[in-house]
Amino acid sequence: MSAASGISASEDLLREFSNALTDPSVRFLKIAIQNEALVPQGSWPSNANDLSKDLAQLDDILLPDVPAYILARLDTGSDWLFISYVPDTAKVRDKMLYASSRAALTKALGGQAVKDTLFATSKKDLTPESYAAHLRHIAAPQPMSAREAELAEIQAAERQSST
Repeated sequence: MSAASGISASEDLLREFSNALTDPSVRFLKIAIQNEALVPQGSWPSNANDLSKDLAQLDDILLPDVPAYILARLDTGSDWLFISYVPDTAKVRDKMLYASSRAALTKALGGQAVKDTLFATSKKDLTPESYAAHLRHIAAPQPMSAREAELAEIQAAERQSST
């Protein structure tokens, strides 16, 4: 767990996010840390009505060495993907600042709308292929020890015999 940075969301950011919640055309909302505050740096509309295809926009939105947070509207329309983009080539202070401010941002935005989180250290981590791999990882069964697998088999057999 990281220590809190003391950085909080600006009123501009809260207003911008509130507007994005009610405007279904907004696909991406970029957030940065400036002057010890989380501030909006713009919003972008959906070009393809498919998040996987819209991810290509991030190549122009993000800078190679500058961390940022991106809120990406999921295809469900009301849920958001929280992207923490902290390039390996970013300054160490910036890396620490973004790592320690992530929780404060999600808390300030209400947390309910953010359904998933994606961590990226390069723009290559934000391609349709990498996002598909992320979704496969989430959907994959949780790893189990040999004992846990044995218990799961016993429970499944008990459920099956009781029906």
